[in-house]
Amino acid sequence: MKQGFFLAVFLISLVIPCNAEITGLQLGNKAPEIAMQNPEGVLLNLKEWQGKLVLIDFWASWCAPCRKSNKKLAALYRQYMNKPIGKAQGFDIFSISLDHQINAWKYAISDDELIWKGHVSDLKGWENEAAKRYQIEAIPYNILIDEKGIIIGKNLSEMELMLLLKERQEQSAN
Repeated sequence: MKQGFFLAVFLISLVIPCNAEITGLQLGNKAPEIAMQNPEGVLLNLKEWQGKLVLIDFWASWCAPCRKSNKKLAALYRQYMNKPIGKAQGFDIFSISLDHQINAWKYAISDDELIWKGHVSDLKGWENEAAKRYQIEAIPYNILIDEKGIIIGKNLSEMELMLLLKERQEQSAN
Protein backbone atom coordinates (compact mmCIF):
# COMPACT_ATOMS: atom_id res chain seq x y z
CA MET A 1 0.00 0.00 0.00
CA LYS A 2 2.77 2.46 0.93
CA GLN A 3 4.68 1.65 -2.27
CA GLY A 4 1.60 2.45 -4.34
CA PHE A 5 1.16 5.79 -2.58
CA PHE A 6 4.78 6.81 -3.07
CA LEU A 7 4.67 5.69 -6.71
CA ALA A 8 1.59 7.86 -7.27
CA VAL A 9 3.26 10.87 -5.63
CA PHE A 10 6.38 10.30 -7.75
CA LEU A 11 4.38 10.05 -10.98
CA ILE A 12 2.41 13.20 -10.13
CA SER A 13 5.67 15.04 -9.44
CA LEU A 14 6.81 14.19 -12.97
CA VAL A 15 3.66 15.71 -14.45
CA ILE A 16 3.39 18.79 -12.21
CA PRO A 17 6.64 20.66 -11.56
CA CYS A 18 7.19 21.55 -7.89
CA ASN A 19 7.05 25.26 -8.62
CA ALA A 20 3.79 25.06 -10.60
CA GLU A 21 0.88 27.00 -9.22
CA ILE A 22 -2.55 25.49 -9.63
CA THR A 23 -5.32 28.06 -9.88
CA GLY A 24 -8.46 26.88 -8.17
CA LEU A 25 -10.72 27.14 -5.17
CA GLN A 26 -9.08 24.65 -2.81
CA LEU A 27 -6.73 25.45 0.06
CA GLY A 28 -3.22 25.68 -1.39
CA ASN A 29 -4.44 26.81 -4.85
CA LYS A 30 -3.70 30.20 -6.34
CA ALA A 31 -6.89 32.26 -6.11
CA PRO A 32 -8.51 32.99 -9.48
CA GLU A 33 -8.06 36.56 -10.69
CA ILE A 34 -10.85 39.08 -10.11
CA ALA A 35 -11.09 42.24 -12.21
CA MET A 36 -14.06 44.57 -11.66
CA GLN A 37 -14.90 48.20 -11.28
CA ASN A 38 -15.00 50.08 -8.01
CA PRO A 39 -17.89 52.48 -7.23
CA GLU A 40 -16.11 55.24 -9.18
CA GLY A 41 -15.82 53.06 -12.29
CA VAL A 42 -12.09 52.31 -11.96
CA LEU A 43 -11.05 48.75 -12.84
CA LEU A 44 -9.37 46.98 -9.89
CA ASN A 45 -7.53 43.67 -10.15
CA LEU A 46 -7.00 41.31 -7.23
CA LYS A 47 -3.40 40.76 -8.35
CA GLU A 48 -2.68 44.40 -7.43
CA TRP A 49 -2.99 43.34 -3.77
CA GLN A 50 -0.21 40.75 -4.07
CA GLY A 51 2.34 41.04 -1.25
CA LYS A 52 -0.37 41.45 1.38
CA LEU A 53 -2.53 39.02 3.29
CA VAL A 54 -5.91 39.62 1.62
CA LEU A 55 -9.41 38.71 2.69
CA ILE A 56 -11.65 38.34 -0.37
CA ASP A 57 -15.05 39.19 1.08
CA PHE A 58 -18.33 38.50 -0.72
CA TRP A 59 -21.22 40.56 0.66
CA ALA A 60 -24.15 42.84 -0.24
CA SER A 61 -25.77 45.95 1.22
CA TRP A 62 -29.12 44.16 1.59
CA CYS A 63 -27.61 41.25 3.58
CA ALA A 64 -28.08 41.83 7.34
CA PRO A 65 -25.46 39.24 8.41
CA CYS A 66 -23.00 40.85 5.97
CA ARG A 67 -23.59 44.30 7.43
CA LYS A 68 -23.06 42.95 10.94
CA SER A 69 -19.85 41.25 9.81
CA ASN A 70 -18.66 44.46 8.13
CA LYS A 71 -18.37 46.25 11.47
CA LYS A 72 -16.06 43.53 12.83
CA LEU A 73 -14.03 43.36 9.61
CA ALA A 74 -13.55 47.14 9.70
CA ALA A 75 -12.13 46.90 13.22
CA LEU A 76 -9.74 44.09 12.21
CA TYR A 77 -8.68 46.05 9.15
CA ARG A 78 -7.82 49.12 11.22
CA GLN A 79 -5.84 46.97 13.65
CA TYR A 80 -3.75 45.06 11.09
CA MET A 81 -3.71 47.07 7.84
CA ASN A 82 -0.17 48.48 8.05
CA LYS A 83 1.54 45.86 10.18
CA PRO A 84 3.79 43.08 8.87
CA ILE A 85 2.01 39.75 9.13
CA GLY A 86 4.36 36.85 8.53
CA LYS A 87 5.90 37.50 5.12
CA ALA A 88 3.01 39.75 4.09
CA GLN A 89 3.29 43.54 3.91
CA GLY A 90 0.10 44.06 5.89
CA PHE A 91 -3.53 42.99 5.78
CA ASP A 92 -6.11 44.18 3.27
CA ILE A 93 -9.66 43.40 2.21
CA PHE A 94 -10.96 43.01 -1.34
CA SER A 95 -14.75 43.28 -1.15
CA ILE A 96 -17.02 41.97 -3.88
CA SER A 97 -20.57 43.25 -3.61
CA LEU A 98 -23.52 41.27 -4.91
CA ASP A 99 -25.61 44.41 -5.14
CA HIS A 100 -27.75 45.61 -8.05
CA GLN A 101 -28.03 49.24 -6.97
CA ILE A 102 -24.90 51.38 -6.93
CA ASN A 103 -26.36 53.89 -4.45
CA ALA A 104 -27.23 51.18 -1.92
CA TRP A 105 -23.72 49.73 -2.32
CA LYS A 106 -22.05 53.13 -1.87
CA TYR A 107 -24.23 53.94 1.14
CA ALA A 108 -23.35 50.64 2.86
CA ILE A 109 -19.62 51.22 2.29
CA SER A 110 -19.90 54.65 3.90
CA ASP A 111 -22.35 53.67 6.65
CA ASP A 112 -20.29 50.63 7.72
CA GLU A 113 -17.06 52.70 7.56
CA LEU A 114 -15.35 50.31 5.16
CA ILE A 115 -12.24 52.42 4.60
CA TRP A 116 -10.22 49.98 2.48
CA LYS A 117 -9.79 50.71 -1.24
CA GLY A 118 -10.74 47.28 -2.64
CA HIS A 119 -14.48 47.56 -3.28
CA VAL A 120 -15.72 46.08 -6.55
CA SER A 121 -18.95 44.94 -8.18
CA ASP A 122 -20.49 44.42 -11.57
CA LEU A 123 -23.95 45.17 -10.08
CA LYS A 124 -25.33 41.83 -11.31
CA GLY A 125 -26.36 40.50 -7.89
CA TRP A 126 -26.07 36.71 -7.71
CA GLU A 127 -24.96 36.71 -11.35
CA ASN A 128 -21.76 38.55 -10.32
CA GLU A 129 -18.89 37.16 -12.39
CA ALA A 130 -16.53 36.72 -9.42
CA ALA A 131 -19.24 35.07 -7.32
CA LYS A 132 -19.87 32.60 -10.15
CA ARG A 133 -16.14 31.94 -10.64
CA TYR A 134 -15.70 31.37 -6.89
CA GLN A 135 -18.92 29.30 -6.69
CA ILE A 136 -20.47 31.50 -4.00
CA GLU A 137 -23.83 30.15 -2.83
CA ALA A 138 -24.33 32.18 0.37
CA ILE A 139 -23.08 35.42 1.84
CA PRO A 140 -21.26 36.62 3.76
CA TYR A 141 -18.45 34.41 2.51
CA ASN A 142 -14.71 35.02 2.53
CA ILE A 143 -11.47 33.56 1.28
CA LEU A 144 -8.10 34.44 2.79
CA ILE A 145 -5.08 34.49 0.50
CA ASP A 146 -1.45 34.91 1.43
CA GLU A 147 1.07 37.35 -0.02
CA LYS A 148 1.53 35.11 -3.08
CA GLY A 149 -2.20 34.81 -3.77
CA ILE A 150 -2.48 31.27 -2.37
CA ILE A 151 -5.73 30.33 -0.61
CA ILE A 152 -5.01 29.71 3.08
CA GLY A 153 -8.50 30.00 4.58
CA LYS A 154 -12.15 29.82 3.59
CA ASN A 155 -15.31 31.09 5.24
CA LEU A 156 -13.48 32.23 8.37
CA SER A 157 -15.43 33.68 11.28
CA GLU A 158 -14.24 37.05 12.56
CA MET A 159 -12.73 35.26 15.57
CA GLU A 160 -10.86 32.74 13.39
CA LEU A 161 -9.56 35.57 11.21
CA MET A 162 -8.47 37.59 14.24
CA LEU A 163 -6.60 34.61 15.73
CA LEU A 164 -4.91 33.85 12.41
CA LEU A 165 -3.81 37.47 11.97
CA LYS A 166 -2.53 37.64 15.54
CA GLU A 167 -0.62 34.35 15.17
CA ARG A 168 1.01 35.41 11.90
CA GLN A 169 1.88 38.81 13.29
CA GLU A 170 3.57 37.21 16.29
CA GLN A 171 5.54 34.96 13.92
CA SER A 172 6.81 37.99 12.02
CA ALA A 173 7.93 39.59 15.31
CA ASN A 174 10.14 36.59 16.12
